[in-house]
Order: sequence, then structure tokens, then C-alpha cells
Amino acid sequence: MIWTQAFFIIGVLIVEQYFTVALAAAPEEGIVLDLEHERQWHLSYSLSILHDEQGRPNFIGPELDPTSGLEMRWHFIRYVEQALQDANAAKCQVGLIILDIDGFIYFNDKFSHRCGDALLRTLAFAFREVVRGKGMLARIGGDEIAVAIPNATSEEIERLAFDLRAAGGQVMVDADGIAAGPITLTAGMVISPDHGTTCAELMEAASSAIDQKYRIGRDRAVWPPL
Repeated sequence: MIWTQAFFIIGVLIVEQYFTVALAAAPEEGIVLDLEHERQWHLSYSLSILHDEQGRPNFIGPELDPTSGLEMRWHFIRYVEQALQDANAAKCQVGLIILDIDGFIYFNDKFSHRCGDALLRTLAFAFREVVRGKGMLARIGGDEIAVAIPNATSEEIERLAFDLRAAGGQVMVDADGIAAGPITLTAGMVISPDHGTTCAELMEAASSAIDQKYRIGRDRAVWPPL
């Protein structure tokens, strides 16, 4: 495990050196901003994915994503695992939703990464207003935001997914004087123990639910396929 960590850290340093050289050579301000955005994301994401042999996060890094202000992936995983332990003892369920921003890469390409970052921050604010302390929100990927709700029912998860998508659909950001948006969201919904008994199993099931959008269409909330 020690060697795994050592090689991982070396890899992070190589990525950092690459972006340092690229930033120094970038000829235009817009390219510099895009590179800096990518650098921050790669480093913050890299520090959140080092796990031990049981799949548990083994690196204690920053708890908050620097772009959105939401919890980091590693902190979310720990929260869900603890919630699952508590739910098992109390004989209740844990609900989890992954929200995928439809066409986020095209949004970035059309309006710039700065607008993409603004979109993430605005979505985070809107989602916090919906969740209101009932669970944890986290940015778990470039275009994915997850929420975990302890002691939840399937009906409550469906209602929450509807409310989150409705709030996200109202979000608009300023793109140099142009209103960028609205956007749509595809939500993958899961609940323990029906769709898994570990955080990894629940997140995989939620991702498989989202993947259905390539077959049945995006802009909807769906449970995993049977």
C-alpha cells in the first residue's frame, strides 16, 4: 500500500509539473484560464480518489471542492459508509442521487470554463436550498453532483430528485453579458439495501441508472434497470 501511495504522489507531481510548463507557455489569456481550471480540477480530484485495499479513502485531503464549494468525493464516501452502518443498525434505508449535468462539456465549449465554474457554484447554492441539511451534497466528478439522505424512503428520494432537477432547471449564469442556460439534469436514484449495501455499490447502481439516458433520453430521474 505504501508503494501505491508513493507512485500515486509521483503521478500527481508529474501532472503538476505538466500544467506548470503549459501555463508558462500559454500564449493567450483564455488558454491560461482553461489550463488553470483543468489543473485545479485534476489535482483536487486526484487527491480524492486514493483508497485502501477495501475501497475506503486513505487520503485525508481538503473536504470542499475548490470550484463548487461542495464536499469532495472522499468525504462523501466516508459519510455514506457511516450512514449505511447506522442504517443497518437502525433497520432503515439510505437514499442516494447522482445528478449528471446534461451536455456540460458542450456548455463549457460554448460559453468557456469560467461560465462552467459559475454554473457549478450556482447549482451548488440552489441544491443546498433544496436539501437544507437533510443529507450531504458533494461534487463527485467533473459534471456530477451527488446527494445522500439517511433514513429515507423511495418516495422521498423521488420527490427530492424532482425538486433538485426543478431547481437546477432555473439556474442561469452570466456569460460576458449573455444569459447562459437553462440546463437539464439526469438523476440516477438508488436506495439501500435494494441497490447495494456499500457506497461503491450504490454509486455504481446510480451511474447505471444515468447511463439509460443514452437509450431513453436525458432530462429525467430514473432508477437502475431491473
